[in-house]
Amino acid sequence: MRKRFISFGIVSILIVALLAGCGTNGNKENTPASAGSVASTTPTEGASAEPVEPVTLTIIDWYSKNELTPAIEAWNKANPDIQLKEEIIDGNSWQTIYTTRFQSGDAPDLLFMDRGETPQWAENGYLMDVTDRPSIQDLKENLPELYNAREINGKVYLSVVDSGASTNMIFYNQVIFDKLNLSVPTTMEEFYQVCEAIKASGVDPLVFGAGDWAGYRLLANPFRDVTVNNQGIKNAVNALVEGTATIPQIYESTFTMLKKLSDGGYVSKASATLKYDQSVQYFADGRAAMLPQGNWVPTLEAITKADPAKFKLNSFMLPYPADSNKKINMTVSPGYGLAINAKTKYPEQAKKAFDGLTSIDSIKMMVQGMGATTIHPGIKLELDPALQQSNDQLYAPNVNKVIGDPDKYEVPASFGDVYKKAMFDAINSGVTVEKSLKDLQTEWDIVKESVKKLE
Repeated sequence: MRKRFISFGIVSILIVALLAGCGTNGNKENTPASAGSVASTTPTEGASAEPVEPVTLTIIDWYSKNELTPAIEAWNKANPDIQLKEEIIDGNSWQTIYTTRFQSGDAPDLLFMDRGETPQWAENGYLMDVTDRPSIQDLKENLPELYNAREINGKVYLSVVDSGASTNMIFYNQVIFDKLNLSVPTTMEEFYQVCEAIKASGVDPLVFGAGDWAGYRLLANPFRDVTVNNQGIKNAVNALVEGTATIPQIYESTFTMLKKLSDGGYVSKASATLKYDQSVQYFADGRAAMLPQGNWVPTLEAITKADPAKFKLNSFMLPYPADSNKKINMTVSPGYGLAINAKTKYPEQAKKAFDGLTSIDSIKMMVQGMGATTIHPGIKLELDPALQQSNDQLYAPNVNKVIGDPDKYEVPASFGDVYKKAMFDAINSGVTVEKSLKDLQTEWDIVKESVKKLE
């Protein structure tokens, strides 16, 4: 019997969920066991013999604060015959590290990764087909849009870890808002009015870590996605390549929003040179009232050590434009996932560990530890109080969740570089929207013939 699902949403910026398997017939034996209950790995009658000695599998990720470790330790406690050894690497270069390890033949047994490299690595035979695993079949039955986003030529090589909405919240200093008697804005016009009031008080309304471009991307990209979704465009790059959308359709609203923030003097002048960590400290010191970021902010040291007399963290969702039906169409992305090395020496044990780590209990531990998000129907997370308000807004009745179409094409990196520069210029250099669109159009005309179709 097909289960009925209720979607529990938790905000993210980065947003997560290992969409794990629940049995489709209520039989516990057909359900991937929880991390605390996957204990038996004894082969059934007729199954191939397994090593008597315990085996150790390596799992690789980039969570340096041990966000995934509790789930891994729970598995190890319940499964003495299949132990997992976590290898934590630099998250800024994980693609390069994985590629090198695959090519050299010493890649880990289990890999935490995102979809971006999956097609190429699957084609090269580096990743195991996990289409038949219980959690993937559960995904196919109950959340087919996310399954389709993972499917490559009829097969799936990567589970779904995070499936949060593609938005980032506006973190704000509640002390400043209370002092100025400001309310959370419900429209973009109200947002600009809040910025004006903060500016008049002598405080910078917004600060970005524009020195490494991450800051304004976290504001601009979700805004772009919503305006694209409102037009019924399911994938902006696909639409550009196929000629069903234009550069202005996709980017004009975003550049206009950024330019309005710049023209109003609402962005700290320091943003042009501040790196990400510096922008967080600038915000925590009370020099700016708002910081567009992801849901990891409450755990950052600069925030936790801020003076409570001058700083109290809260957040709201940017009041994005609505469509003709007064709905805000927010992108939901399958994001990160777990994969198995196709060349692992212990394929059966790796599959069992994969099933355990894509179980409900493991998912919850991972997502909770990462401070991330999930639309998995069986998981309800405990939120940091500073995230609750924006979470409630994100999952309000007027917000639709849109799962975009998978990328069909690979666009040369130079187009993304021009887009980054156009965003930076819109905020910091005072260039016109027309100039930003023209630069982007010029680059598109150059690179569109070099676009590759993803197989």
